[in-house]
Amino acid sequence: MSFIQQDLTAQARGDTWNLQFNMQDVDGNVLDVTGNQYWFTLKSDVGVTDAQADLQLGPVVIPGAEAAQGIVKITVSGASTDTLAPATYNYDLQEVESDGTVNTLLIG
Repeated sequence: MSFIQQDLTAQARGDTWNLQFNMQDVDGNVLDVTGNQYWFTLKSDVGVTDAQADLQLGPVVIPGAEAAQGIVKITVSGASTDTLAPATYNYDLQEVESDGTVNTLLIG
C-alpha cells in the first residue's frame, strides 16, 4: 500500500485538534478498520525518528460503529499542542493492522 500526500488544514497551537479521516478503497467503498490501530506523528524535521517527533499520538483504537464505517477520529489535546513551537510541521498517519502490518496512509 502506498501513502497519499495531503496537507491538513491549519491548526492553532494550544487548541484541541479534532481530525477525521474516512477510509475508502480506490473505488470509494468504505473500508472496515475494526481491530486496527492508528498513530499520528508530527515532526518539524522529517529526518528524525518517531521517538524524536515533536508530537506522537497512539495507539488510537476506533470504536465499533465508527470502525465499521471506516471513520478514524484523532483528537490531539490542547495541552499537547500548547507545547509546540509555532511552525509548519510534517505529519503522517499510520495504520497498524491486527496482524502487525504497518501502513503509512497519509503524509503532509
